[in-house]
Amino acid sequence: MSTPVAFVTGATGLVGSHLLYDLLQKGYRVKALKRPQSATQQVQKIFNLYTDNADALFRQIEWIDGELLNFPSMTEAVDGCSQVYFCDILSPGAPANAKRRYFLVQNLPISHSLPNHSVSGMKPTIPSTLRRD
Repeated sequence: MSTPVAFVTGATGLVGSHLLYDLLQKGYRVKALKRPQSATQQVQKIFNLYTDNADALFRQIEWIDGELLNFPSMTEAVDGCSQVYFCDILSPGAPANAKRRYFLVQNLPISHSLPNHSVSGMKPTIPSTLRRD
């Protein structure tokens, strides 16, 4: 059985960074989208809240510099991924971006998309690190 690969958009944000940790803890190989100007230090700080092994986990992330709405680059980025998690925030008041994002979500060559959108009819889930049990 091969290691599952997950792709996370909005990976440097609050939700995305917690999701990265959760996926890595569960044994996923993780590809994470970030804008070229985005810093990743906050992700590492969040990892440090959970474990003394934060540096080793953080180094496992395959960071991809890019923009969510660039369909050709996103198609390449999700290659080999079994799950895509959309944790990004589109700029407010941008209906054209919303249409482009909808096209992206509906047309990426993936089998699953969680938690914000469902490509294959799967129900959204909440990562264990974000749940209040």
